[in-house]
Amino acid sequence: LLQSCVYHTTSTTPIDNTLDFLLEVKSLFGGIPFINHTLPADFDIFAAMGSLEQNHALGSLMGAMVSVDYKHVERHALYISQVKLSLVM
Repeated sequence: LLQSCVYHTTSTTPIDNTLDFLLEVKSLFGGIPFINHTLPADFDIFAAMGSLEQNHALGSLMGAMVSVDYKHVERHALYISQVKLSLVM
């Protein structure tokens, strides 16, 4: 993994996986949701979100985290929140 990251950041011709990623998003969502594509009513948004987060460490418009349930410490809880949008200037 380290060598892969080093290669990607130091290479004069880094690998561009943008098309592969967009095809995967299209496959997961049945289209590209942010390009005027309506999701079906029975669509499992959490499965698609989980796949993107697990396979690409990429959050979507919602973030998810599993941690201790602070009210019942013997259990775990799934926390879902809106991610912070970074504004680059």
